[in-house]
Parts: sequence; C-alpha cells; structure tokens
Amino acid sequence: MLIAPFPAYAVDVSLIKLKQQADDMTTYKVALFNPKVPTLNNETPVQRIQRLAVMLAQADAQSCRIFLAPEFYFTHNSQVLDEQPPSLCIAYTEQEMETVLTKVGALAMQYNKMLIVPGTLFWQDSTSLYNSSFVFYQQATPIASNSKYNATPSDREYAKPCRKGLEAGEKGVAFKLSGLSCYLQICQDTTEGPDRDDYDLSIVPAYRPGLAQSSKQNLFKYRILSDGAGRYYLYDRANDKADTGENPFYITSIDL
Repeated sequence: MLIAPFPAYAVDVSLIKLKQQADDMTTYKVALFNPKVPTLNNETPVQRIQRLAVMLAQADAQSCRIFLAPEFYFTHNSQVLDEQPPSLCIAYTEQEMETVLTKVGALAMQYNKMLIVPGTLFWQDSTSLYNSSFVFYQQATPIASNSKYNATPSDREYAKPCRKGLEAGEKGVAFKLSGLSCYLQICQDTTEGPDRDDYDLSIVPAYRPGLAQSSKQNLFKYRILSDGAGRYYLYDRANDKADTGENPFYITSIDL
C-alpha cells in the first residue's frame, strides 16, 4: 500500500463522537508524546510502532481525543540527529514506510475516538527523500498528509548520507474535523503560515524548532507542538498564553 504524499491532500471526516459539548464549547483532551528521539537509537520500525502503541493506550485510558508525536519519530539511526554532519542514513525504505502506515492505520481503527498524528516519517523512494506527516482518524488510511516544505540546513545534512535530495511538500495542509478546522505543518514550516487567521488548531510535529514554535501562532486559536528533543509547546490565543516544558508525555485540554 503506497500512500503518495504529493501533492498534500485532505478529506473531511465527521468527529461527532470525538467531541463533548458544554456551554457551546467543545473540550478536546490532547496527548503530546515528546520522546527524546536520538535516545531511541536504531530501533526497528516495529519497535517504534510498539512504543507508539503503548503511548496511545495511555492516552486512551485518559480519554484523550488528539494525539501528536514529534518530527523524526520514525527514523533509522536516530542517534545521529544530534550529529553534524550525521554519519549514517536515517531514512526508512518505501516498504518500511508502507508497513508503518499499515500498522498505524490498525491502531487508528483500535483507538477510533482519537485523532492520531504519529510524528513524521523520514523515508526514501528510488529517487528522493521525504519528511512526511500523516493524520489518521477512524480509518486505516490517512485522512490528510504532507511533507516538509521548508528544509533546514540540518535537514539537508541528514539527506547527505542517503545520497538523495529532499522533495518538498506544501507549506501546510488544512483539514476539517466536523466543526474543527486544523492546519498541519512540520517544524520550520510554521514560519510560512497559512493565508488566513480563522483556523482553530495548529498541529506541529517538530524537532528543536527554536523560535519557529511560536512563529505565526496568533493565526490560530490554539497551537500544539511535540518536539523530538523531549519538549512540548501549547499556545492559547484567547488568553495570549504559551505553555512549554520538558515532559515526555504531556496531557492537556483545549476548549474550542
């Protein structure tokens, strides 16, 4: 099963069962999974899936309805993410990428009340490299996907041992979940921002985002960010408040 990430795509799905109304507001409990990805070393794709499944079970036990993992969660040789220049290729093969999507799709069916963004997959086909993020909800195939648009110098260094160029996606992809409008971006892509300011939720898998974590955040009612360096970030526009810290598994609630 090959899921082509270009161009970015999204479909509308119903999240009637996902939300609980109270005083005309909808409360979403959010789980941000923020492992220090380099410490995961060279776990196999199956081991990364198993780790993800454990965290999804914990999120489900706490009635979370949105789950986000970080950029580069699905990579080989993750220890080299902190090397400049990196000494090994971190990319999954196309077959490994398909295996991950199949297994995450099965988890999405199991935890069918939860929107799941399993971080990003850094993978390669016969000609190019991609840093892709996928969104799952209540079905075995993604409801939205995109690949990173704004490659950083570090990204280009990660590409060198793989001997292929990075293929860019879009600066972001919008998708709707019932009455909730979402915008998916990967790390530094937040510096581009959408062309409007009425999105409810900015969803950002990231790795060491720096100032990009807050870039153009006021275009959204909320931003949630999972950082593969072990940190989380949450922004609430109504209260003009940002919350950040080091926590491998951070759970919060947002009202929309």
